[in-house]
Amino acid sequence: MKRAALEKLGIPQKPVRPLSPYFRFLAQVRPNLTKAHPNLKLTGEEFLLKISKAAAIFQILNKFIYFSELSKVAGVEWLKLSAQQKQQFDAPYRKDLVGYTRAMTEFKASLTDEHKMKIKEAQLELKEENIKKGLKLVN
Repeated sequence: MKRAALEKLGIPQKPVRPLSPYFRFLAQVRPNLTKAHPNLKLTGEEFLLKISKAAAIFQILNKFIYFSELSKVAGVEWLKLSAQQKQQFDAPYRKDLVGYTRAMTEFKASLTDEHKMKIKEAQLELKEENIKKGLKLVN
């Protein structure tokens, strides 16, 4: 469930899973990749405000293409890294994962039976809403 939904139910915030080694790498190299590949760069939001609605929709759709293309370039760069270079991203992840696991155990232990029942009810409602909308639910 989403954090906002849990907050509305009066349930404490769930710990956030740490970024994977690849996403840590991506956060570090994204600025350099956008500079190295300016053709993949998006125009600013101010540009979207100046253009027609149809063009804005097209630009928003291109945003997904941008992320897809940027991800391909970053993926190639990730594959070029040696195991030792990847380790600099993996070590902090492993450290954060231990803290996350501990925090998640504490979170689950802090949930009362009432909290657990509220979560199950909310999940059922969400599932029913998605079925009505014709959406397939992935757990």
